[in-house]
Amino acid sequence: MDNPVTDKGKKHTSLAFRERSSSQRSLTLRGLEASDSNLVSSTDLQEAWDNYYSDALARLNQNYPLRTITITSKDPPFITPEIKRMLRLKNRFMRNGKIEKADAPSLRIAKTI
Repeated sequence: MDNPVTDKGKKHTSLAFRERSSSQRSLTLRGLEASDSNLVSSTDLQEAWDNYYSDALARLNQNYPLRTITITSKDPPFITPEIKRMLRLKNRFMRNGKIEKADAPSLRIAKTI
């Protein structure tokens, strides 16, 4: 029998989120310090806003890329995309025998929950 058993009542929802870390934050701040002030030099307010918005969105997408993760209806209600990502990271470390490295995500998971 090659047909896997599936739960037909389980609903899958893909959610997009942005992971945040201190290194990403420092990269963003360094980029803002070095940013060009010519974004607001235009006399047209709409053009200045559009320039600022496109620059800010480009920095956001570069430093905090969108990630997707699937949450199912069987997951507990406190499971967020961030927590599920940390759980997967912790499990990967545990499977590879890196018990010490798995401690950091497990502490962050416990703190977040």
